[in-house]
Amino acid sequence: MGLRELADNDEFARRYRERLDSIGVAAVRRGFHSISGARRSFCLNLVGVCSSYAIWTCPAGTLGSMLVAMGGAVSPHLASGLKQELGLVRAVETGTYRGWSARRLARVFPRVVTIELSPQLHQTAMKTLRDLPNVECRLGRSVDHLSELAHERVPTLYWLDAHWSPLFEASAGEADQCPVLDELKAIGPGDAADCFLIDDARVFCASPRPPYDPDHWPTLAEIFDTIRELHPGHYLTVVSDIVIGVPAGAKHVVDEFSRHPVRHWPPAARLARYLLLGVLRRVQRWAGER
Repeated sequence: MGLRELADNDEFARRYRERLDSIGVAAVRRGFHSISGARRSFCLNLVGVCSSYAIWTCPAGTLGSMLVAMGGAVSPHLASGLKQELGLVRAVETGTYRGWSARRLARVFPRVVTIELSPQLHQTAMKTLRDLPNVECRLGRSVDHLSELAHERVPTLYWLDAHWSPLFEASAGEADQCPVLDELKAIGPGDAADCFLIDDARVFCASPRPPYDPDHWPTLAEIFDTIRELHPGHYLTVVSDIVIGVPAGAKHVVDEFSRHPVRHWPPAARLARYLLLGVLRRVQRWAGER
């Protein structure tokens, strides 16, 4: 079904609208009646989280692709391109959460290892991913498991997203909110073809606000320096809220992805992005009028 046909699909439009209304926009609308001032900006960010959750839980599954350009999701297209170019044989994820990214990586790699610090989220992910025999869920500190996995010295895509967040239920790690530098050091030199994708690049460009502790979060320069120390020849950049470090020979893969990040989304995801941005603009206008 093409984009035009999808836009005319009444069942799709109804399901999408109901999910946004019931999970995202309606909840934030009610919240604005009792929240004002600086907290209102927090609510505007919250509607994005709520709407994104609605999209992720859509049975069609493909709608989650739109989150790639908004942060919070690994791109299967980029992962596949790096795998083919460099001969990567596995993916390792830190910060399993509910297993969404691990499922995406499992479509690309024959082996996926995902690590979660929160026992509650680990159990949820185990249930979510039980139908995927090529995914191994591990519980514990990411640094401890990465050190062990790196000793295997096989070409690996590392998706590092073990950042603590107060926005997500059962998130663990408040005492060590962003262990990404320790994760990179635990991996060490590894394999020459290793690739690094680190989520939430924006918080490394400027210190996050409370309740985050800025002292726990490295700068983008520190991340770049750490990767360069371990992999001097790697190409480093930031695309769609993701810090990217890949062997120089794979630069063209990243370049192609960065030039056309939306082109590789399925039609449903492109339409969902258009609709969600429209919803967010309306909520922002509504908030400004109050």
